[in-house]
Amino acid sequence: MAAGNFDEMLEVIVAADGTQVVKASGPLDANVAEVVELCVWVVQRDQLNQDDAVANAMSGETNLAAAQSQTRNGMSMGAGVNVAGRGTATAHWDLLLDDREGTEAVKFVEGPAAAYAIGVFLSAEPEGKRRAFVWSESVRLSVPAAGGSMGSMSSS
Repeated sequence: MAAGNFDEMLEVIVAADGTQVVKASGPLDANVAEVVELCVWVVQRDQLNQDDAVANAMSGETNLAAAQSQTRNGMSMGAGVNVAGRGTATAHWDLLLDDREGTEAVKFVEGPAAAYAIGVFLSAEPEGKRRAFVWSESVRLSVPAAGGSMGSMSSS
């Protein structure tokens, strides 16, 4: 059951307050019945004389219609992993990485970044086993032009 991999291009979303978050996303094996837990980090170094831009999130799959921020063991959790096309060859996941780890003032820029993930996935067949996967990849970030912002940061 392959579950890893990121899309080659990840989108940076700018909130109305100017804070950037990363919409991490990637393909999902057709045999995945559930994303039990997924922790994703995206980091980018643009200037040697400043902090790296960092974004992360950790969550399981969530019904987005009923999603609310939650706290688990004192850790703030986001809206959750969104899955589209489950059980098909085009199955896909996305997760908003809205924890900037104190680097909100450091802007993500158009270009290369590193993405890391560890996840636990429940297989659909043959016996519904939980399997853990770790992966990392070079990705590219797509950043909206200056002045372009989005008031909503919901997953699609």
